[in-house]
Amino acid sequence: MSDHFVFLALGLGNGADQAKMIIQPCLDPSVIDAVGDSLDGATAFLGADIDSDEPEAVLYRSVMERYAPDADINGFTFTGYQAMLGLIRAAENLEGEPTAATIDDAIKSAVDVPMPAADGITFTCDGTAMPGMPAVCANQGIIAIVEGGKATDPKVGQ
Repeated sequence: MSDHFVFLALGLGNGADQAKMIIQPCLDPSVIDAVGDSLDGATAFLGADIDSDEPEAVLYRSVMERYAPDADINGFTFTGYQAMLGLIRAAENLEGEPTAATIDDAIKSAVDVPMPAADGITFTCDGTAMPGMPAVCANQGIIAIVEGGKATDPKVGQ
């Protein structure tokens, strides 16, 4: 039995024609291998753009190739990269000794910081991105169309 039987149960492997919507882990090579081209045309809601020629996607692939050449860069692998580089970018203007308080202040005062691996998305961690959820720093994501097992034509969406 396939590890990806849910896709088959939904008819994605049987020529179903309903609108298909997926999230980033569905683009993992093991999923694509299991379901073939049945995800082509699906709308993908992504936390990162790792496949395009946009500068942030190219930087992600370059860093991963240099420092983790054997790592699979698909699925949710980008989250560690995005969190670390996002922290570095947000704390770039840190003043004084790096303590919990000064790092917190730097992050909360950083405005429109470019989101790693997400061209066109910025984040601001002052508690205003999403009312009622002060820990959320961005209210956008990437929407793309799946072709050949890859996210294509990524666009920023809310």
